Amino acid sequence: MSKDLQKSDKSNIVNSGKKKLDLTKVNIDALKDSLSVFTPPRLYYQLVVFVLDASESMTWEGLSGKTKGEEVHSQIIPIIERLRNSKNENSFDISMYAFSQGHKEFLPNTSPKKIDLDGLSFNPCDHIGNYQTYAEPVFLEVENKIEMYFDMYKNKNTQAMIIFLGDGDIY
Repeated sequence: MSKDLQKSDKSNIVNSGKKKLDLTKVNIDALKDSLSVFTPPRLYYQLVVFVLDASESMTWEGLSGKTKGEEVHSQIIPIIERLRNSKNENSFDISMYAFSQGHKEFLPNTSPKKIDLDGLSFNPCDHIGNYQTYAEPVFLEVENKIEMYFDMYKNKNTQAMIIFLGDGDIY
């Protein structure tokens, strides 16, 4: 403790002319509340891109008795929750595509904590028609998206991960 500070009694701190912080007058609840909203700095920039099969076969019954598309929906929620609960939650961006004969980005780059887990369907069949399984066009678009993400955050620790969920043959 500084030699400049001397405690004269419990309610007063005497100093030698230099301004010092009087910790006896700090509101502990306010300090606790202000620290609870602290957001750690972003350590890296990781884009997680889900590429989800929406072909006709994804409307068929899966192992659980639900459609395969519904099974995909139920498997994505815990992944997003895990990213939300990570100590580096602010380092992730999530994007989602559904594809069959065409493709559609139904969730552009979004922080995991901003995704409405109750309001957004992760069933790819809810976002695009269910026909054949043509994956090349969606992967070309995802490749461009990742390159743009890397360009946007150049000179940063940047990574990308593609999570592909489907049930079989692709063209």
